[in-house]
Amino acid sequence: MVWCAGPKSWLKLAARGIWVNGSADGLGESESPQIEALYGRPCSWSRLSHADSGNSLNLIATYRLRPRTKGSGTDFRDKTHFFWMSGSAFDEALRLDPSLVTRGHHACGPGKTAGHVARALGVDPTGQAGRFSVCLGIDAWRAEALG
Repeated sequence: MVWCAGPKSWLKLAARGIWVNGSADGLGESESPQIEALYGRPCSWSRLSHADSGNSLNLIATYRLRPRTKGSGTDFRDKTHFFWMSGSAFDEALRLDPSLVTRGHHACGPGKTAGHVARALGVDPTGQAGRFSVCLGIDAWRAEALG
């Protein structure tokens, strides 16, 4: 049984011929999918991700992330608003520019990334702090940011 993170992942998997039974709709791992109702019995989960994802579920590492080198085209100095798609992307950005932890407005979807970014910024993980917000996705964030 395949369960994915959200609709974008679902569409990508379906395009590769993989049947997807459901999605967390970007809510992260904190929401129980209640899959037992479909499966007919208790089931155990494995999570496909990168080798350093630091996941509490049974992780099956299917790839490794390679960090960028400084000067590889990512310059955050003139940026003020950030939407993080993953904790790993956030960590990499902090590695390249540690000042991000004290400046700018940061946002992400709900779930694992929100907790990770909030902890690093030292803010409320519910996204109610002035420099951190939680949105349902990047499109909702863009609409909110552009007002």
